Amino acid sequence: LDGLLFACLGLWAYVHAVQRAQWRWAVLAAGFYLLSTLCKEVYVPWVALTLLLPLPAGSQSAAAGSPGAVGSPWGMARWRFALPTLAVALAYAVVRISVFSGIGGYHGSALGDWRALPVFIGNLAHMLAQGLLGSGALGMAAILACLVCLVAGVAAQSTPHRRWMLVGLGAAAVVMVFPLLFVVHPGVDLIGYTRYLWVPWVALCVLWSLKWPARIARWRAAALLVFVAAVVQQSIAQREHDRPANAVFEAHYAFALNPPPGQILVPYEFFSPISTVTQIMYAHAAQQRLEPGRLHPEPALLRKAPADAAERARIRTWNDKCLCLVPLDSLPPEQQEAVIQSQLANVGHAFSMDKPPPRVAHGYGGSIDAITVEGRQLHISGWTPTLGAGRKMVMAVPTPGAQVSLDALVSTERPDVAQSFQRQDMLLSGFEAILGFSDERMAQAASRMRCAIVLGHLPGQEHQFLLLPVKGKQGCSDALIPDATRAEGG
Repeated sequence: LDGLLFACLGLWAYVHAVQRAQWRWAVLAAGFYLLSTLCKEVYVPWVALTLLLPLPAGSQSAAAGSPGAVGSPWGMARWRFALPTLAVALAYAVVRISVFSGIGGYHGSALGDWRALPVFIGNLAHMLAQGLLGSGALGMAAILACLVCLVAGVAAQSTPHRRWMLVGLGAAAVVMVFPLLFVVHPGVDLIGYTRYLWVPWVALCVLWSLKWPARIARWRAAALLVFVAAVVQQSIAQREHDRPANAVFEAHYAFALNPPPGQILVPYEFFSPISTVTQIMYAHAAQQRLEPGRLHPEPALLRKAPADAAERARIRTWNDKCLCLVPLDSLPPEQQEAVIQSQLANVGHAFSMDKPPPRVAHGYGGSIDAITVEGRQLHISGWTPTLGAGRKMVMAVPTPGAQVSLDALVSTERPDVAQSFQRQDMLLSGFEAILGFSDERMAQAASRMRCAIVLGHLPGQEHQFLLLPVKGKQGCSDALIPDATRAEGG
């Protein structure tokens, strides 16, 4: 909301700058634009509106009476008074590229090449339609009503204005679509990522302020009611979807930021076996940075099986019925064992990779010592910086489109690693994994894998992803988070 306010004030000041031919308004517009970009990066593309927004002629330009006057869409003044805002956009781009090693942040663009454009447009339309207005007959009717609103609004303009309105709508499309280049991927959970649709949502609401032709204006209220009904239905569905997820993270963040003395947490496996623990440890690390003068006890996570009933009573786990953390010993005995085994078991995932992995790793740790092919199986062995049980690992193989499965992931003893680190609790840091493929050719191709990703356990690494290079080689460096944004302690 803050970013939207500053972005709109920036456009307001820019219009004044062009119409009054005063640089102070242009500087003010650039200041508001800067504030909006610091609120959220989705407002960075708003610079396109500065360049292409159709502007009415101001008093000075009307007096001038020339087609190139200050307020005219054809005049150079609109570009000249946009220079301060453009300078802010350029500076932002330089800083962002240096910090993230690219404009997309941690994830690459969903649009790999022009051949992927039809698929991307289809995914984008699907996400916008169902994410904003929902699926089903009501959602489809609301989408159709929005399209009618768009066409009617353009048709209601006079011929000269219609051309510039289309230019303005093109600029609005850039504003809406550009941030989504980095998040709209095949299979994206529409209702789980609707926060990305904030700017399209605002644009959709503004759409209904357009004038309709007089002969169909009486239908505008009915179409708007259909739109509102779909919005209400989608909002209710969204709130019900978000309520359990919000409760999960609120409870886990509270535990991470203010760890109850003596309690041990079994993190809830939300998106993946490592997502929740990673995010709460990020929150803990952020709190340490924000308040360096205060003591911030680290949240205790379950790393080994409880030795007795007293230790079991200290463990807290998530309960879906109450949407809260409960004592482990309050559950039936069979559920208690299932919770412990789920947390302490090795959990792995294998997938075929057709592009560089996202920037998620903080550094290197462990090693993949051997890769051998036996028929349709790939055998991988090595070690990870793991304490006790519960290794969490992801293996990516360079076989786009291949069907790959993780057939086995077991711990093995590595006394050499325990001796090197002087930690006996790292005795089971070794592992052996078996990946299965549809044919031997795919297995041979997958043997060229460069690295795997594992969640660190050692002190200072509990909230970090680490890369396991093959045979000590530092491959997959493109998966490392850039130095400027990497957390300390890697």
